[in-house]
Amino acid sequence: IVCSNIRGHNDVVINYENGFLFDINNQQHMIDSIMQLYEKPGLRKEMGLKNTIKVKEFSLENSLQQMSKIYNEYM
Repeated sequence: IVCSNIRGHNDVVINYENGFLFDINNQQHMIDSIMQLYEKPGLRKEMGLKNTIKVKEFSLENSLQQMSKIYNEYM
């Protein structure tokens, strides 16, 4: 994952662990991040595996459980 360092993205991406975050005004950092993934297949694979684990946090089942907890707190 290569994405801008904004709310939402930085909730999911841990910089240099499962992807790269770049400041919106830093085009060169975005390019460098893409090039790192292009040039390093091992890094792509490692980050990809970490993301297959991370994505489970956002599964429908987990999301529904979290929303249920929130609603139950206020009902």
